[in-house]
Amino acid sequence: GSTFMVKLPVTNRAVFVEQGFSEAGEPWKAPAAKQPVKPSGEETDGYHILLVEDNADVVEYLTACLQGAVDREGRPYVLDFAYNGQAGIDKALETVPDLIVSDVMMPMKDGFEVVETLKNDERTSHIPIILLTAKADVQSRLSGLRKGADAYLSKPFHQEELLVTVSNLLETRKKLQLKYQQNVLAPVVSGEVAQDQEDS
Repeated sequence: GSTFMVKLPVTNRAVFVEQGFSEAGEPWKAPAAKQPVKPSGEETDGYHILLVEDNADVVEYLTACLQGAVDREGRPYVLDFAYNGQAGIDKALETVPDLIVSDVMMPMKDGFEVVETLKNDERTSHIPIILLTAKADVQSRLSGLRKGADAYLSKPFHQEELLVTVSNLLETRKKLQLKYQQNVLAPVVSGEVAQDQEDS
């Protein structure tokens, strides 16, 4: 028996942004990133994160969450974007980012196909991938994890949850890189010492 009245103020001063698909079939694209995008082959001080997402609102939210954020050592996140699964695969192979955040439900190729393709390619198999989905059921999570996803976040997710997940995955990857570097360098150093002893 309750009655509610909702008043929504409308003005003509708001900036109009056309959303949806263009005549060429291309999805809506977010405004240019306010952070510099890491050019292919160019080194930067930040971590290169590729966002693969076709929903404009989610792209804006991910950008707001990650923009200005830094890892535990103060390194910033440099964002790049792809607006469907196939474009995400192509860009990942081209730029080899440090981490990928991908939606599950997308045109052309879904997030599961993105994970499967990149994890089975030696050029990108080492890249941590976070899957985003509105499906929170166990079966959907298992499908993503079985294909090689490193983490799974259910929409809607909290900014801090995303930042902690990103930071943990990057930190783990960094530790693995250091460990492998030490393992590779150790035998070389030992061999050089042994050779020096023989020469003397």
